[in-house]
Amino acid sequence: MLEFEDVESKTIFRFYIVDAHHHLGADIDGHSNRNPVAPGGTFDFYVKVGKKLSKLFSDKPHIFRYSPHGFLNEFIRNNKKWKDTLNGSWAVDQVVVFPFNDEFKWREGDEGKAIYWRSNDNIGRWVTRAPYSLRLIGFGRVVPTQRELAISELHRAVEQLGLRGLKLHPRSDGWSSDIASPEVKNVLVEAAKLNIPVLFDTRGFGQVMDILEVTKMARSELQSQNKALVENLKVIIAHIGFHLGQNELFDVLSHPNIYGCLLYTSPSPRDS
Repeated sequence: MLEFEDVESKTIFRFYIVDAHHHLGADIDGHSNRNPVAPGGTFDFYVKVGKKLSKLFSDKPHIFRYSPHGFLNEFIRNNKKWKDTLNGSWAVDQVVVFPFNDEFKWREGDEGKAIYWRSNDNIGRWVTRAPYSLRLIGFGRVVPTQRELAISELHRAVEQLGLRGLKLHPRSDGWSSDIASPEVKNVLVEAAKLNIPVLFDTRGFGQVMDILEVTKMARSELQSQNKALVENLKVIIAHIGFHLGQNELFDVLSHPNIYGCLLYTSPSPRDS
């Protein structure tokens, strides 16, 4: 948790930070973050964030610090191995992690299985291992055009692996033209039944409008099946910072089932 203490008034401002968009694995385009605790990994990145913030506030009339929140503070302090593993990374409290378009996905011999089943297993391993389980929130990944395989993998990811959300990447997985389709609608409906959020990657404002359309389709389907499930439909549109110049964006974000993720850019222009 981040804390800023005003030197004069002694007022303390606390911020609980969740990184809602973070890939684990090894991307086919060259990015690699197989190990969240290795140099260059997830927690190492947050150490750098903390150091950067400390430097930025070094000449301000505030005391800047960060530490585990609540009961975790004493819990981590009394476990040397866990403290050493997570030391210095508490500028960010928790992180949502999901697969890259990665080398773990479907390969020869996996006939009859979902494309990202291995990748989802990899995420499941990390988010259920202490002490990483204190920090990592796992999302699965499916390709809706796989239809029933995608639906069954979604259920496996949530009900067996314990993942708590879904990442969809139309462009990376080659279904950008199929966003407003029955297949994607069915995945959203099933996610609502499982009461998990769905995060869409976006490239181009046309995709944002397609996500709005398929969200409306899923909402209508849920209203006809069970109105109590409508509020479970939670669609998050990533990278909306790319589209802030579009007036229609604010109409999209006013939809009761749609949320925005402000992540503006990524470390490199290559797809993830």
